Amino acid sequence: MKKRCLARNAAALVLAISLMTACSSSVKETAVSGPFPKYTEVTAVESLGSGYSDVYSVEDGNLYKIGSKIGYVTEMQRSSKGDVIAQLVRTSKGQNLEGNVIRIYRNGRLMTVDDFFSASDIKMNASGTRLAYRSYSKDSLDSVQKLKVFDLETKEWSEIKSDVRISGSVYCWIDDENLLYYGSNQKTGGTAKIYKYNTATGKEEVYLDNLKGFCMKMIPAEGGIAYFETTGTESSLRFVDSGTDRTVASDISDLYSAVYSPGTKEIYLSGVMAGDTEDALYIVDLEGAEGLKRVNYDFPKLVGSDSTLTLDKAGHLYFTGILEGKAAGELDVFSYDQGSRTVSLLSSESGYYRLYQ
Repeated sequence: MKKRCLARNAAALVLAISLMTACSSSVKETAVSGPFPKYTEVTAVESLGSGYSDVYSVEDGNLYKIGSKIGYVTEMQRSSKGDVIAQLVRTSKGQNLEGNVIRIYRNGRLMTVDDFFSASDIKMNASGTRLAYRSYSKDSLDSVQKLKVFDLETKEWSEIKSDVRISGSVYCWIDDENLLYYGSNQKTGGTAKIYKYNTATGKEEVYLDNLKGFCMKMIPAEGGIAYFETTGTESSLRFVDSGTDRTVASDISDLYSAVYSPGTKEIYLSGVMAGDTEDALYIVDLEGAEGLKRVNYDFPKLVGSDSTLTLDKAGHLYFTGILEGKAAGELDVFSYDQGSRTVSLLSSESGYYRLYQ
């Protein structure tokens, strides 16, 4: 009996090890040197022409500079407690792709992940224990690698074990262990589906397979996801959880960015509505009863496809937009208070800002 138990445990261990191929040879860890910005619940990062970035805390209706020339940050993620910060930092300009590294700040230490030439779409789970990202092994679009997950505890990265070709950046965490992604299985063929992948066990299963069009974006919400689907002629925002799948808005032509507000069970989104030509900011409730409500009109004039949306715990929305007379890259930071339904300008100067929470 004891021998059989040992055999089962050994087999389980071999299976667990074989589920994901891990490597740590390109992960470096050092102590954080110099002053480190005190990142807050909502952070604005301004990319500068000098090849560096400045970082601002967004608090109390104002922007406060908390760091200068922190490196050219193109993406950032923050754990729910704020104790882990991950940044994608540009290191070089290639012919086809930007060279970069992932820098992760945790427990006073800096981890640098550079097992690639170029990475993008870094997405951290809420507790800050795992980070998913896309990557290319060299300065070529043909060198795309499988979706990877970096484990901050073991300091190892792993490629997911899947035959699904994931569509661009259409993936997200729905909890600390499970990733959802959209794509088509290269072995079995058929239409593209949304899959769920458990990063602890390596188990993959179909999450949603009755899509009518292409899934372009996923937003975690209420234990499920809202997803933007288009057939090319018709588009809609749908919500799925616990086996239900329903339309919450059907008059969206294009969707740029979205964020879920758990307090009000609504989704803020920037995009273009059907029959319209200007991009703007909207609210839609998950029940789909009230339809889309527009937030901004002439102030700001445009939200823009580069806009990012964030929420603080009080439910205030922060976004970037373009004032009338400004160029596409000259963004400003705004806040929206749903109680008073007012939009306020927070930045004193226009720049290329990205918002993170």
